[in-house]
Amino acid sequence: MEPLDRLMTEIHANIETNSEKAVQKIQMGELGVSYPPNGGLSKDECKGISKLDVDDSATANALKKIIADAMFTTIYKLMIDMDALSEPEATKGTWEGVKLCYGDKMTILNEHPLLNSTLGDAYWKWVKVRKLKSPRLDNAT
Repeated sequence: MEPLDRLMTEIHANIETNSEKAVQKIQMGELGVSYPPNGGLSKDECKGISKLDVDDSATANALKKIIADAMFTTIYKLMIDMDALSEPEATKGTWEGVKLCYGDKMTILNEHPLLNSTLGDAYWKWVKVRKLKSPRLDNAT
């Protein structure tokens, strides 16, 4: 598998795994968060989360998908900025994007399509390479 394909499928693997872990933490009553780094959940927020019926499989699956979508959207926006299709809000002046490199010679991945489009396409490669018979987040059969 090409380096960019490996990176993109790994992103999808992490989105899936971490969305599942987040819901499992809620189900076990572990309501700590590492982001934002300057604070966790307030008492009111913990109380609100505890009202969710996360033992209900439909609710748990919906939460996984919402969390996965937030992760994907963040990564997708990062890749749009890297591809110089948009300009990061924090930048001033000309934004030329960021090139992704790999290997000892720091080979620039110029021959690949834009990162943001590669990320979406890589989901189906991830579905093929993971060792599960049925998808965990999508509705494909």
